[in-house]
Amino acid sequence: MTVRCFVALGANLGDPVATVSMAIEALRDLAGTKFVATSSLYRTAPVGLKHQPDFINAVVELFAAAPAPALLDSLFAIEARFGRRRSVPNA
Repeated sequence: MTVRCFVALGANLGDPVATVSMAIEALRDLAGTKFVATSSLYRTAPVGLKHQPDFINAVVELFAAAPAPALLDSLFAIEARFGRRRSVPNA
């Protein structure tokens, strides 16, 4: 069984357009999923963060055959590959 999923992407450090674009490509190649579509890139102001650059955001639609915990682990691995550091693991 496959499940329809929407994955929100966002970056605001370094070159956020390049980072989000590369993350979209990584999702195209994600094992156990079928890439469906991606939104345009959107620039948004940070909310609740002071002295931060604007974010570049997008959403990807895909179908996943993997169980939710396995998909989440794959998404966290993509985040880590692009330099995301979490103060609380997997949060």
